[in-house]
Amino acid sequence: MEFGPHLTVIYGASESGKSYIVEAIDYMLGATKLKPIHEAEGYTHVLLGLRPEDGDVITLCRELGGNKVDVFDTDIRTLPASAPAHRLSVKHSPKADNNLSRHLLKILGVDGRRVLKSATQGQLRTLSFRDLAHLCVISDTGWRTRVPRSWPRGRTRPRQRRSPSSSSC
Repeated sequence: MEFGPHLTVIYGASESGKSYIVEAIDYMLGATKLKPIHEAEGYTHVLLGLRPEDGDVITLCRELGGNKVDVFDTDIRTLPASAPAHRLSVKHSPKADNNLSRHLLKILGVDGRRVLKSATQGQLRTLSFRDLAHLCVISDTGWRTRVPRSWPRGRTRPRQRRSPSSSSC
């Protein structure tokens, strides 16, 4: 599946694989597991090509169930015969360079940034790519909102009631 440079919306009938595509992308960006589905039988790896702002294409290759990601400095569409440029752990570590999270954060230019861990104690921790991953891939359950059925069509908020002391002239 190929995506454009801007927002991509995946839509289709129920049970057509939309959620699996979202989960597979999340898996490639560091999620710990990808649920098996019948249609994936016989496949051993997942490939994800990325084009950062500099225009260079990289391809991530991860074995299904694996905890390592191979990074290739080119666009590949089949399992490669050559050695990867990097072999990275999926688990984030702020102290080690050889993990997917740090690699992606370096590409984005935000490696080493710190985020608030506890607002009450003012504690900071090192940013992980998993902190950003939910901004890259959004499932339909992540953005749904509910509007009360009793609201009339076209209204964005309930009417204000006049107080008994107000008068109209």
